[in-house]
Amino acid sequence: MRHERATEELRETASLYALGALTQHEACSLEIHMKEGCSTCEAEVRRFRRAAVTIGFAVDEIAPPDYIHDLLSARIERETQNPAPSRQPNPPAKETNASVPSSLFRQPEKERHSIFAWVLVAALVVAAAVAGYSWKIEQDRTVRLSNELATSRSDMADLQSLLDSRKSRIEELEQLLKSLSKPGSRLAHLKGQPAAPEPMGALVWDRELNECLVVGAFPEPPEGKTYQFWFLPTGQTIPAGILQINPAGTTMVRFAIPEQAGNASSAILTIEPESGSSAPTFPYYALGRFD
Repeated sequence: MRHERATEELRETASLYALGALTQHEACSLEIHMKEGCSTCEAEVRRFRRAAVTIGFAVDEIAPPDYIHDLLSARIERETQNPAPSRQPNPPAKETNASVPSSLFRQPEKERHSIFAWVLVAALVVAAAVAGYSWKIEQDRTVRLSNELATSRSDMADLQSLLDSRKSRIEELEQLLKSLSKPGSRLAHLKGQPAAPEPMGALVWDRELNECLVVGAFPEPPEGKTYQFWFLPTGQTIPAGILQINPAGTTMVRFAIPEQAGNASSAILTIEPESGSSAPTFPYYALGRFD
């Protein structure tokens, strides 16, 4: 007997054959039936074999056909409502080239229960695979976000350092402008000399406070040495103070102007021992002339 179309029983038998769940007798009967030229059964068996292979390699991408769920639900409901009576085992049927026996498409209760258990296990395997894949994706995402957060924190630290440097520079300029705005203040631009052309900065003589504000950028002095300022009134060299340089190579220092400085017209910068000197060591590094 050839089938013109695929029925539910035919699909169920073909799927069990593709999974190797038929008895030897039932499998042989189906094979004989297909050899007789039933293209419908052959097509269903090929389709279920392809589905089984595909599920084995990509369980997270292949969804079972919609009718499988309906078929299983209907079987479970029918078997629950109408339990089958106990049956005696049928004697083995002789192979024949006649039509396929109808018992081929009807499975015993124990075999059906085994099928349901197999389907349940397969569903659990699929769920576990999907859960594992989802966990892996989430784990990778967490690692990526952690790396991005660490990079952002490093960038923020660099930016904060730059802002602090700019803030310090702004404070220096504000103090310089404040001192310059006072009546009677005097300004001297510090310029590097042939011995050291790099130093540059400014001195502001605040007559109101009798202080001198020094701001500028200077190279780090040699080890064990420091910068020292000197006022140059007529015929004299008066020490003013030690100049401390920060790691960025800049400074902003206020000195009390010595009484001996009088009305000095210029100031010089020399390199001295760390404790300072009572007389300058020449050649001097920078010179500033007051306006």
